[in-house]
Amino acid sequence: NPDFKRTEISQREMDVLSLICEAKTADEIGLELNISKRTVDTHRQNLLLKTSSRNIIALVVYAFSLDLVPIKRVPRYSHTDTLA
Repeated sequence: NPDFKRTEISQREMDVLSLICEAKTADEIGLELNISKRTVDTHRQNLLLKTSSRNIIALVVYAFSLDLVPIKRVPRYSHTDTLA
């Protein structure tokens, strides 16, 4: 979206976006930021709308391509890891 301005994204949305880009789940983001999963979902929905992204993958690509979030090494999970 060429009309996008970073200032349209709140600091809390940037916090959520950064953790989304680290492959964190909504539950993990909520625990880390001390907010509910529902609040995380609301921030995620607002981010999708503000960036005109169709899904989370597009949002992450958008964030990385505009250097909104630095690219970090994401931990890999094996099928035997418990994510709960």
